[in-house]
Amino acid sequence: LAGTFTLDVEKTDRDSKPWFKRQSTPACYLRNMSIDPKFQGKGLGRSALYEIESRARKLRVKAVRLDSYVGSGGASEFYKKCGYTFVHRGMLDKAELDYYEKIV
Repeated sequence: LAGTFTLDVEKTDRDSKPWFKRQSTPACYLRNMSIDPKFQGKGLGRSALYEIESRARKLRVKAVRLDSYVGSGGASEFYKKCGYTFVHRGMLDKAELDYYEKIV
């Protein structure tokens, strides 16, 4: 297994925050994405995001929303490079998260 992701259309309290610019825009939510470190830097993560965005369009939603841990375990820079817009930094439990969205 080189990578995995979970895509959801159900909104949680965490997804209902005012920092998402277009709250009324139908969206799907990337709950987690993981790429085996030995495959990182080879385009697999970017390919996974293309697939996620393709699935979002098939679901007839207009945005993909996600969060990423801040710091060494996070992928914030990766999401920015892939065209996701930073919308907020906040805390969840004791973890600092960056929130992103992309209109598809």
